[in-house]
Amino acid sequence: MKAEIIFVDKSRLFIRQVVLNGVMLKYAYHWQNQDEMLIIRWDNAGHWPDVATFPHHKHIRNDEEIQVLPSRAGADLAEVLKEIACSLQSEPLQPSTSPPSTSPIPS
Repeated sequence: MKAEIIFVDKSRLFIRQVVLNGVMLKYAYHWQNQDEMLIIRWDNAGHWPDVATFPHHKHIRNDEEIQVLPSRAGADLAEVLKEIACSLQSEPLQPSTSPPSTSPIPS
């Protein structure tokens, strides 16, 4: 499965899951800002065997450096969305450059 979510701050979450017979084999949840810079990516690629939650881990951008850390969320997309929601709530929204909508709300 592939999907994309665009959040209110214009950041995007790209979702990729490979499921076979009800078992998730691979996943990657890539969250980036509106400038297409990585914020966090959660995945289970087997290239970080020293991470405590191997194979689950996350890549976090801090300034110009990307850290690889354990991921408590694992493949749980709901946990990833909670983490993103907490982050979005702690940051003030950027002012919109588009004019406010004047269209009526459908009933």
